[in-house]
Amino acid sequence: MLSDDDIRAICAREIAAAESHVGIASADRQSALDYYLGKNLWASKPGASSVVTRETLETVEWTLPQLLKVFASSDEVVRFEPQGPEDVQFAEQATDFVNFIFTRQNSGFVNLHTWIKDGLLNKIGVLKIWWMDEPKVRITDLAGLTEMQITLLMQEPNIEIMAADSELGPDGMPLYTVRLKVSEPDGRVCIEPVPPEEFLFSPTVKSPADPGQGHKRRVSQSDLIEQGYDPGLVDDLPSADDDDEWGERAHRFDGSTLETVTRDSRDRASRMVEITEWYTKLDLDDDGIAEFHKITLGGVNQSVLLNVEDIDQPPFAVLSPILMPHRLDGLSLVDLVKDLQEIKTAITRQTLNSMYLANKPRTWAVDGQVNLEELLNGEAGSVVRVKQPGMIGELNTTFVAGQAFPMLEYVDKMLEGRSGISKMAQGIDANILHGGGNSAASTATGIAALQSAAAARIELMARVIAETAVKHAFNLILALVTKYQQKSKVIRLRNQWVEMDPRAWNTEFDLTTEVGLGTGNKTEQMAYLGQILQGQKEALAMGGLGGLVTPVHLYHTYAKLIQLAGLKNVDQYFADPSQQPPQQQPPPPDPNMMLVQVQAQVEQGKLQLAHEKMLREDDLNRDKLDADIALRSRELEMKYGVAVDQAHIQGMVDRDREAIKQHSQLLQAQMPQQGPAQ
Repeated sequence: MLSDDDIRAICAREIAAAESHVGIASADRQSALDYYLGKNLWASKPGASSVVTRETLETVEWTLPQLLKVFASSDEVVRFEPQGPEDVQFAEQATDFVNFIFTRQNSGFVNLHTWIKDGLLNKIGVLKIWWMDEPKVRITDLAGLTEMQITLLMQEPNIEIMAADSELGPDGMPLYTVRLKVSEPDGRVCIEPVPPEEFLFSPTVKSPADPGQGHKRRVSQSDLIEQGYDPGLVDDLPSADDDDEWGERAHRFDGSTLETVTRDSRDRASRMVEITEWYTKLDLDDDGIAEFHKITLGGVNQSVLLNVEDIDQPPFAVLSPILMPHRLDGLSLVDLVKDLQEIKTAITRQTLNSMYLANKPRTWAVDGQVNLEELLNGEAGSVVRVKQPGMIGELNTTFVAGQAFPMLEYVDKMLEGRSGISKMAQGIDANILHGGGNSAASTATGIAALQSAAAARIELMARVIAETAVKHAFNLILALVTKYQQKSKVIRLRNQWVEMDPRAWNTEFDLTTEVGLGTGNKTEQMAYLGQILQGQKEALAMGGLGGLVTPVHLYHTYAKLIQLAGLKNVDQYFADPSQQPPQQQPPPPDPNMMLVQVQAQVEQGKLQLAHEKMLREDDLNRDKLDADIALRSRELEMKYGVAVDQAHIQGMVDRDREAIKQHSQLLQAQMPQQGPAQ
């Protein structure tokens, strides 16, 4: 079993090795900052040019916005993919909640900017992600409590009795009125970039999940006590106001404005002390297996052991834009271009010096033959007196600017090749803008090819950052909320209040990092999506082709187009069909009612057939009657020679027919009418 002294000694040795390693890196970081700021690192003679070119700054500042556009152009930096169908809902909630924590609950853009810029400038950028307990405290009053109830309240660890008053109850037993301070457990995920001089790591560390990392920082005595550390131990720690081991913190600030504030010795609570959080593996339970622990040490030389805590993994997400195999820290953009900045600075200075001498050449004069006071007067039109002609002249100086400009262009091409930042990628190539040149680079195809080649370097850098840093950071956030968040939270997403309960999530999600990368640039991607959208619309017009295309697929295509257009809130333009409530379907018809309606229709059909049969028979009988009347009239005329008024007889018959017809129509109108079965 390791004692406290054993733990402190082991960690102190590991920290010393890490500090030695990081001390070397600190010198490189300070030098990189000087290159970035364009400080005059190369002394020049009086009267000569002291200009310093800014290739480092230009390279970093042209790369940074392209990387930020990749990660900060959408509210959804990452997406969690489910392992199975049962995890779909949880994966969507985890995606929304973790992105909300990163981008809104914390300063997402500022953290990304600092994190990435640290990596581009200092080889590595470090993001610290941890859970901070912030219990909610409320005051409540209770009356009429018995002694037993008071005893039970005092046993609750999150309840503190602030005041109490008693009086006799109706039965003569005392009843109490108390004021309680109730602390409800709560907290949040905190995300903060770590200054490079505060992050410690052993030279053998290869990934952010390895042991041998630490955070050496300054905090006030008050903050440490508030976090629960022993006030006696904290009060004994030495002050760390002026400690800056490698001078990096002071180097980062302007020395003319940086002031060291010495706290009044009487204000002990506000004085700064140094603590080191060291994350390593130790076998503290003697089971033969070393587990991760967070060891908190106080003092400039880690002389006091403050706390030992079990952890799952270190809280750091480490970013390096250019990876080096088997190392945690890779290369920065400064490493790629600083020698070119030296070369270009030297060429620029010599060019300017040549121009100075060409515009104002040096003069020779014969000693004693020229008035030196008048010679040194640079006023235009002034007179210089000489004792005889030829006593004064100019030294011939070769103007080298014409030869220097091609060399500067050559250095620029070397810079483009190393960094991937080209003039055409920046959109500032003068020859292209003015239509000059007949090479392939001056054609649309040539420009696209060069821009694509330059973008490949940036895309690789973005992919490295996504796979090695961003994924790890979001996995840390997910692990923290599922482990420490003890209750559901309601957050505002897409103008709706949504309840999130990470306790029910399965943390074994596949993590997909959406970094905005794809085939071609945004214009090409939008063109491809336009073709896909057209095909989807045609498929939907034909019924979806058996589920090949649904409105949800169409929504996702529109959402991607809006994202590429630089607009974040998709729901302002299109509603997600999967989130819409199902449409109300009419209730199914009652089978009994359907049977009654069918039977009524059958009866009506029978009556209709009988009526039609009666009408046909009536028409037939009337036709026979007409024929019989005509035949009888003819017989009477031939037999008796008497004319028969056939028209009068036919009129009487027609009158009877019309009466019968009207009576039939009246009967038909009185028959019940039935609609078709529903």
